[in-house]
Amino acid sequence: MVQYYIDHYLALYPFISESKIFSSLEALRMGHGDAVDHWTAFLVLAVTLASKSSSQNGSKYKEAITYLVTALRYAEIVLLPGSIQAVQMLLLLVQYSLVDPHHFEVWYLIGAAARIAVDLGLHQDLPQTVQLESSQLDLRRRVYYSVYALDRTVSMSYRRSFTFSDDSANVARFKTGTSSVAAGYILGLREIQSSFYMKLFRSGSDSIQNIWPIICSATDGLRRWEEGHPQQLQPEAVKEMLQNEMLFTKILFLSPPGAAKRLPDYCQLLMLQYVTEYAVSLSSTTGNSDAAEFLSWVDALQALFVADVFFRLLEQHAVLIFADAVPDPPNVPQAGTVPPLQTRNSGQDKLIGALESCQLLDSAVEYLGTKFGYSQPFAEYRTKSVYACSILQKFDSQRNLS
Repeated sequence: MVQYYIDHYLALYPFISESKIFSSLEALRMGHGDAVDHWTAFLVLAVTLASKSSSQNGSKYKEAITYLVTALRYAEIVLLPGSIQAVQMLLLLVQYSLVDPHHFEVWYLIGAAARIAVDLGLHQDLPQTVQLESSQLDLRRRVYYSVYALDRTVSMSYRRSFTFSDDSANVARFKTGTSSVAAGYILGLREIQSSFYMKLFRSGSDSIQNIWPIICSATDGLRRWEEGHPQQLQPEAVKEMLQNEMLFTKILFLSPPGAAKRLPDYCQLLMLQYVTEYAVSLSSTTGNSDAAEFLSWVDALQALFVADVFFRLLEQHAVLIFADAVPDPPNVPQAGTVPPLQTRNSGQDKLIGALESCQLLDSAVEYLGTKFGYSQPFAEYRTKSVYACSILQKFDSQRNLS
């Protein structure tokens, strides 16, 4: 179980060393572990078991709760603010909240971790006059970038503001080796997401006269990031998670608040393409038992957002997106590349694809609802899905009659 945590969680967020995890487990085995050892060992086991659970009623989830309760006995000792260790211990709880949203709200926990990190000055590299061993400096950077990466993905999934801005930080990258390839790769994605999310969602996007060039730059950045995919990136579940999040990010960037009327018609076709790709990708993940274990509450929030975008697209632009004619891509006056439509299918082909996407999203969201056990958001989804399917069936009937 520990190796699962190392391969899936520590590989992306290396805020604690692998040796520390094993030393904590060994200390408990020998009967002389301290509060940090108990917290570390039991939360690593709790995260792993809750992640592997496919239902709130399963034995793995119940066992995870047992480990969590044991770890929480030491909370008042290990979570005292004022040290890097406190941030590390809190990040373990953040990771647990990602797989058990019933007991902890990840939004509040990552916000607390980020504020402590900023108070400790982790968002700024130390002056050269301050002498610090290279291992300690690297640890500071690993903890900071783990906070940064988690803060960005959680904030965007909730469509809320980041805890701190990119402009306020000045930290060099940590050293990357074989074990941290995924962490370095995901940071590249987080930096693209952070930069353009601020421009499109938190910098008065409704006042930007021409938002299309910014969207083109954002999708171009995502394309370059995807092309830089490291060959040795493992395990497969991490690859699928990153693919899903990349597609979610494209859809998010095409949906800035107040900009719908200022986006060209071409964007609606592009949105349909990305939603279709996302539905296929997420359905593949939920259909793969190993990859499905790694799905978190953030993935559920992203799936519900994409579904909302899809349903709104069908309600407001069905005539446009299911027409045989395809609008030409608008020019981009600044440097940048217009994101291409992969295929110029007929209206009937696009309609069939939309129907399939609806079915795939239904299946994937049903899995996520069972895994995390929240009834209200998923019940709301089902209501919207039924209405969306009725729109698609109406268009399908009209085409058959004609």
